[in-house]
Amino acid sequence: MRLDEVAVTRCLHAIREIGGSVRLTDVHAHPFEVVFDDGRYRPNPLAAGVCSTTDVGYQRPAAAALDLRPASPRPPVANPDLFKQMMLLSMRRHYVHSGPRCWADQMALAGFARTVLLPVAQAGRTAEDRMSETVALFGGDQRFLIGYSLPNTLSPDEVEADVRRGMQRYGVQILKVHPNISGHDLTISEGRERVNALLSASRRTALPVILHGGPSPYLSNPDAARFAVLENLALLELDRTDQPVIIAHGGAYGISAPEVEKCVLPALRQLMDRFAHLYVDTSALPVDVLALVLKGVDTERLLFGSDALYELAWKAAVKLYWLLERDFPEPEVLFARIAGSNAERLFGNERISHDLLAAVPVFSIS
Repeated sequence: MRLDEVAVTRCLHAIREIGGSVRLTDVHAHPFEVVFDDGRYRPNPLAAGVCSTTDVGYQRPAAAALDLRPASPRPPVANPDLFKQMMLLSMRRHYVHSGPRCWADQMALAGFARTVLLPVAQAGRTAEDRMSETVALFGGDQRFLIGYSLPNTLSPDEVEADVRRGMQRYGVQILKVHPNISGHDLTISEGRERVNALLSASRRTALPVILHGGPSPYLSNPDAARFAVLENLALLELDRTDQPVIIAHGGAYGISAPEVEKCVLPALRQLMDRFAHLYVDTSALPVDVLALVLKGVDTERLLFGSDALYELAWKAAVKLYWLLERDFPEPEVLFARIAGSNAERLFGNERISHDLLAAVPVFSIS
């Protein structure tokens, strides 16, 4: 299935109309590339408010035709090193530009007013440099909320102090855990206790948590690639916090639609029945999987996420709106709920004042 530019423009117009009556929020985006984490930014001399990894010119995003067909399964890789190099080049293209103008243009195209930016700590490292860059570019701007990323370098008794330091220094307003990339092995007590400590810190700091959900087929370590599968997330003591916990990607990242329908959704529903504070975001799901999630999860507990810039936010918004229009009555009401009012319950009364965010030291990007 392919939406031509006319159909895409119609969907975007409808979404912007919705955004005129409710604040729309993308709860899942990454200001920098997180898989390889090799992009280094400097101000683009040709575009104010844009930082770039090269001197290539910046172009404002525009509506275009959209292919809605699910991606074909990746064939076995004959040369892993070649595949890694090709993937690295692809990621660099996605993230050649960042910065407030770049992201504001993405948001404006689909009428979004706010984006949650999530740095991700690499295994064996913290996300300090990336969080500093995020604050340098976006701190004090009400359109952007900044996330904290739990590194695997902390013992459980160090986690809360590190979270509080991140709140004070960076103004973080959501706590992010990516077990696969950051190296939190949830199959062993050490990994679980570190994440459980973050959940306890969430309760005491009144910050929501977002957990990556699903395997990461692109990672070279096959064990780490499955740390965040749903059966491992279910081992966590999710009731340590009374704050919202968002399972990203519907717990279905990197999983085929038949497996999602047979295994993931039943397990997800059981987990959500046990914990009333669990939510699910829609980020980075192909159309066939997203359709299943929309039908299988109460829309009161769904949040819009794009996973931008891996998938551009306007494309993710069109995909969601098109499915709601195809499969449900009153798509405008449901989109306003998923991307608007549900997120307002999490972020409507920002826990850190914008005066404090504006006071956070701004670091130069070199």
